Amino acid sequence: LIYKGLSGRLAYNYNEKYLAELAFGYNGANRYPEGFRYRLFPAVGLGWNIHEEAFLREYSWINRLKLFGSYGKTGNNRNGYYSFNQYFFDGDKVYFGTTPSAVTTMDELILSNPDLDYEKANKLNAGLEGAVLKDRLSFRVEYYKNDYYDLLRTRGKSSALIGNSYPNENIGKSRYTGMEMNLSWNQKAGTFSYYISNNLSIAKSKYIDIDEVYQPYEWMKRTGRPVGQAFGYTADGLFRSPEDLLPKEGVAVHINAYNFPVW
Repeated sequence: LIYKGLSGRLAYNYNEKYLAELAFGYNGANRYPEGFRYRLFPAVGLGWNIHEEAFLREYSWINRLKLFGSYGKTGNNRNGYYSFNQYFFDGDKVYFGTTPSAVTTMDELILSNPDLDYEKANKLNAGLEGAVLKDRLSFRVEYYKNDYYDLLRTRGKSSALIGNSYPNENIGKSRYTGMEMNLSWNQKAGTFSYYISNNLSIAKSKYIDIDEVYQPYEWMKRTGRPVGQAFGYTADGLFRSPEDLLPKEGVAVHINAYNFPVW
């Protein structure tokens, strides 16, 4: 396995007020087929030190106030071991003639994907941070939105008629959004000092596209649901003795076939 990469970064600072940064990565790996081995992943970031502006300088209780944001593209190369090649392996032996002579057959392994590519994501991040009251009270609020695409998935709509396993393809899409907030207080009195910090995180995710099979009811669909959500029946408990099967006084017993344990 061979990895190659080139990265660069360019930053600009104007009068400690306006900040800009441009970064990129140009990466490649030989585990991808020709034409898919190298990809460019750029990113840009901007910052504004608001407290350096003249209209805020008269407010001495504001010690730091900064607005920032970034947007970039990233990639992930967790595609597997050269799965763009088709592999064969020794299969069963077949015998011919009255004096048997064996012929070894060849089995086709999982189907290859000649268009294998990186998993990718477009990531947006924006926030505001600051400090007031001689840096005693500080805060930070961030919002993020990450759109993942070309995720490796096995097609759910594939037919089993070919008698072989389908490969992973770059067909999946998902989205993560959320906010992170921090509020802290730093105080010093003589030789005694203390620090209090509070954090709050809000995160949401959902599948945008997973090529799932047709589902007749909305509640059966994975698309649009949170990433990693578990599906299945709710277990109400296990019957541990014959007495547990008997109805209690004043209680009706209802047994669903899918809840009854089979040992």
